[in-house]
Amino acid sequence: MRTNLRSIEKQAAELASLQGERRVRLKLEDVLAAQSKKTLDTAFQRVSAALGADVARLESAKHAAEASVRKFEDKERQKLVLRYYTDQLRSLSNLLNVPPEEQIRGEKSGSRAHTGGSSRPRSLLAVHLALLATNAEWGEAVQFPFIVDTPQQSGQDDENLGKMISILGRSAKDDHQVILAAERLPVDVDLGEFVIVNLEKKRGVLDRNSFGSVWDRLILGHRSRCCGSSCVREYRPDDRRQRA
Repeated sequence: MRTNLRSIEKQAAELASLQGERRVRLKLEDVLAAQSKKTLDTAFQRVSAALGADVARLESAKHAAEASVRKFEDKERQKLVLRYYTDQLRSLSNLLNVPPEEQIRGEKSGSRAHTGGSSRPRSLLAVHLALLATNAEWGEAVQFPFIVDTPQQSGQDDENLGKMISILGRSAKDDHQVILAAERLPVDVDLGEFVIVNLEKKRGVLDRNSFGSVWDRLILGHRSRCCGSSCVREYRPDDRRQRA
């Protein structure tokens, strides 16, 4: 009996010792964790203070620049431009069969409709075509080629896909080169002035031997809108970046 009691006392003493060591270790870990957190908080506060000063300075410069720009705003012209854009967007949305309840109403130019399903791609096309028409009528920006890739998304049926293609050609062709990439064309679709190029092989239109002539055409079109030629980088046939 006494032997068993001494064994139990020994085991109890060992457990008490282990518990004491664990308490000490936990206290040390807590101290280290708290110190680490304090160090990180201090470093973060220093960085945040420096960045906050930079942000405040930049925001002040931004507000000053915006105030300077507002002096040159023509409110009447802005109203006319927005009205023209709104009329174009409404007309194109109706032509593209965008449901009336899903059309964009009374928002700033370029806003996207909060809609989904098959009408979303048509609504997005209406926005882009309205922006292109407004820029052609009122803007002075360069009129780059307009590229539409795979309009038959979200389950467009042949009727709506045909409308997208025909309206795209009619609306943008007078002021922009239009490039349409389509996996298929609906039967009896009105292609207008579109020229069909069938791609028989992968990357069939990336011809490095034709880059020079295409570049010359782009440069001529750009120079007609640019004051002088200093803003155009000279093309060199051995330039690897141009051939990549």
